[in-house]
Amino acid sequence: LRYPQTATSAPLLIALGLVGLMFSLAIVLLQRRAFS
Repeated sequence: LRYPQTATSAPLLIALGLVGLMFSLAIVLLQRRAFS
């Protein structure tokens, strides 16, 4: 971590990744409910 920007943006990127993961998982669950 040379630059302070990377140190501050790392948790934001991790949070975005977790949100995207949960969002895609929710879409898969909704599609399963819709097609079943």
